[in-house]
Amino acid sequence: MINKFIPVLLIPALILSLSITAVSAIDDWEQEAEEAGVEVVDVYVNDSLIDLQDQPAFIDENNRTLVPLRFVTEALDGYADWVGSEDRVDVQREDIEMELHIGQNTYQRNGRTETMDTAPAITGANRTVVPLRFVSEGLGAEVDWESDENAVYIWDERTEDDTDEEEPSESDDIVEEIKNNPLPDPEDVEPLTGDSELDREIDKAYVEHEDNHEDTLFDDAYSENFHGIVNVFEDDGIEDAKRILYRRTQDEEEVEEYIEFMQEEASIVHEYFDINGQEVGLSGSSIEVRY
Repeated sequence: MINKFIPVLLIPALILSLSITAVSAIDDWEQEAEEAGVEVVDVYVNDSLIDLQDQPAFIDENNRTLVPLRFVTEALDGYADWVGSEDRVDVQREDIEMELHIGQNTYQRNGRTETMDTAPAITGANRTVVPLRFVSEGLGAEVDWESDENAVYIWDERTEDDTDEEEPSESDDIVEEIKNNPLPDPEDVEPLTGDSELDREIDKAYVEHEDNHEDTLFDDAYSENFHGIVNVFEDDGIEDAKRILYRRTQDEEEVEEYIEFMQEEASIVHEYFDINGQEVGLSGSSIEVRY
């Protein structure tokens, strides 16, 4: 029996946010950027090149480098929250707090209003991008632009040791094993580990597996701990839904109950369920997980 958590009406804005399709591969993005005259740049943290996946850093019309929000915060051991009702991003690192608004060039840093000469934006890939220099320096790092390399270097003493001495983690081992093997049937997926960050990476590895279709997107844009797997019913997306659910239930009959709910009821009502201690939201086109 499925266990309902909190029912909520699916408002039009949320319907829009859940109708996003998978974005192009990074090579396609760079080709499109070149054709559109957008300059893509490399970004390094303490000499390590950062993989920005499906949203590269680029130079905007104000000649400023914009980077995906989650990259710049996680690279500096911080975290970010998206407040959709106010088009606002809250960023925190240790004792530093910043508030930035989409389309506005003023921001708050520890309660003080500051000004930057460009503004955060949301790209066509549905990624929140922020001015790299202002956010990085606001969080206590230093930034250098190397024009001959077309690259930006972020220098930060507090993350330098971690960057130099980082060893493969349990997450790296499990995720690499998933990536390097054929995509399993739903009933053969890894069960929950109890480590929320590791479980997030495992879910993402299944959704973004190279054997998988391109119609499902693991969306990081919700908030620090709330992520969405969207368009789960495009083409083979039902298998994505089953894998995410089976990891949490380990019960084929219960998974089918959730799938039936998504297919028959969730096109009108978006509901949240408590599944094995995790809050999971289901709609006709998405799964959202609070990790």
